[in-house]
Amino acid sequence: MDTTRQVSEKYHYTCGAGGEFNRYLVFTRPLNDDPCGVQAKAYAYSPFSNSSQLISCLNGNEISVEMMSTSEKMQALMAKRRGEKVLDIPSKPLSYLSREEQDNIFRTLGTFVHDKK
Repeated sequence: MDTTRQVSEKYHYTCGAGGEFNRYLVFTRPLNDDPCGVQAKAYAYSPFSNSSQLISCLNGNEISVEMMSTSEKMQALMAKRRGEKVLDIPSKPLSYLSREEQDNIFRTLGTFVHDKK
């Protein structure tokens, strides 16, 4: 019996040569919605059938999230080029973030799966 539920849509990507999506990533949480139990599961599409296979599973504490927007990163890089002292880009493990922060990140990767309560 699966004790997790999917909390993000599939984030499709390409691995290797070619332009077709051949992998996807989904995020799951325990049924009790504990944000510390978040996981990322990577799947590969089978070229021989209409199915996919789980190829990797990472716990949230193994996934580092940069806590700066792209604009903030660009500003920091430009300041560094000018010779200004710049702090390192802050990052946190995904499992250290609240459920709401995690959901905001998932929204940026694709369409968010809303609770079906």
